[in-house]
Formats: sequence, C-alpha cells, structure tokens
Amino acid sequence: MNEPINLNEQIVKEMIEEQIKNNPEFCPCEQCKADALAYALNKLPPQYVVSEKGKIITRSNILDTQKKTDLLVVVRRALLHVQEMPRHNK
Repeated sequence: MNEPINLNEQIVKEMIEEQIKNNPEFCPCEQCKADALAYALNKLPPQYVVSEKGKIITRSNILDTQKKTDLLVVVRRALLHVQEMPRHNK
C-alpha cells in the first residue's frame, strides 16, 4: 500500500452497508448509499494511512468503543437525511 487511503471512508462504507442490511426502511440503491457516504464523510475528519501497519493501528483506534459509537451516530444521521430527501424517484 503506497497510496494514501482514508480509513474513515472504508469504515463508513461498511457501517452504511450494515445499517441498510439491518434496517429495511433505508433505501439500498447505489445513489442513496453514495449520498449517505458523502454526507457522513463531510461530517468527519479524514484518517489517512499509507502503510499496512498504519492501517491496522488506526483502524483499531477508530473502532474503539466511543469512536465507533460516534461514527455510527454520523452514519445513522446520514441515512436518515438521505431517507428524508432521496435524489431518486421511488
């Protein structure tokens, strides 16, 4: 891994998929997932890493109980926001 990657983006994508899977009220279409991802990432600071070691350490720090809860709150708000104002026809 030489290119910087934003771990928050990876984790938020995973959380969005999990929330959609467990909550049928959220639209699973690609447009809604992309909108929720953009909304959530705009509310969070980036967490860039460039090595596998950095990825492991940073991911374990991000997934600390309180930080994970904070991310989940942002993800839920993003999904609710997109649910209220979807950019597609139902």
